[in-house]
Amino acid sequence: MNCLAADLVYNMDKYIFYDDALMIIPELKMKYKLAIVSDAWPSLKDVYESKGLYSYFDSFVISSVLGTTKPNKEMYLKAIEELMILPEEAVFIDDNLINCRGTMKLGINGVLLCRNNLQYLTQKLLSIEKDYVVIKDLKNLKYYLTP
Repeated sequence: MNCLAADLVYNMDKYIFYDDALMIIPELKMKYKLAIVSDAWPSLKDVYESKGLYSYFDSFVISSVLGTTKPNKEMYLKAIEELMILPEEAVFIDDNLINCRGTMKLGINGVLLCRNNLQYLTQKLLSIEKDYVVIKDLKNLKYYLTP
């Protein structure tokens, strides 16, 4: 059990980021404030630091630190507060529609990320005339952001 816990906390090599994330994060940072809102352990910060990504984020809200999980509004409000923006100025991206709906209740724009082709096509059809956007990868995000 101790070996598993140590691997989760200290083995940064097992964490792999999608190529589009590695490309888009620095690009987004040039125009926007960025936040991580994650149901994770505090060691997630170390993962981002080890990959050279932590410095791109202005807020890092971790459920185990805050004491609640998504879609609890406290997760999103903490990020909004730390970014010093209004909810309607924010865009929240998640691969879980329940979490996106949690932000939309607060006036935050929701974007559902579906990397699987079938899930993407299904959700794209289901989202027609709904209050959220569906994207297949983060490169498509630029079409939904205002300058």
